[in-house]
Amino acid sequence: MSQMDRKTLIKRAGVGAGALAMPAAFGAASAFGLPPNGQRFYAAVAFSQAPPVTGGPANPRIAVNICGNFKPDAGWIKGGGNWILMNWNGTPGTAVELGSGFWSPTELVDYTTGFGSPKGLIQASIVDLRADFEGLANNVPMRLICNIGPFGISTGQPEGWKATIPGYGEFVPIGIGITHTSVEGARE
Repeated sequence: MSQMDRKTLIKRAGVGAGALAMPAAFGAASAFGLPPNGQRFYAAVAFSQAPPVTGGPANPRIAVNICGNFKPDAGWIKGGGNWILMNWNGTPGTAVELGSGFWSPTELVDYTTGFGSPKGLIQASIVDLRADFEGLANNVPMRLICNIGPFGISTGQPEGWKATIPGYGEFVPIGIGITHTSVEGARE
């Protein structure tokens, strides 16, 4: 067996590592020869507001931080996050916390696209689902709305999320935050 000097070892290892890494340069699906699987990614960090509640908060708002995956053709949605309900008129430092907890989707109801071409990995869309807001309400009808504003691509609804929560009514986007849905194949 012959001995190899350090320079030769590094040269050979570098060439081999580069050859092994080439398929990954074209993405995981290309690296493993996998076709797109229909899976998509969603995320939101956004506020929505409901109408004033008689005898309750004058400015009920919920901030959500959520993310997960969904597969429209298979009819499933997974993920989670958290929420905080507050009475807040929008002036910094004036919010009063009314409750908080975890959020999880329970059912994918509908997925609508066709509002314009995807940009990068973003797909303008509407995702209708049902969700549980731990400690607040279960089986809540909810809608995630993703526009691509810089490119003028709109669903016709304001960016954010909507949900109808018993005792409060419909929470609608107020223009604070962002919602994102991906093209097929983006998983995280």
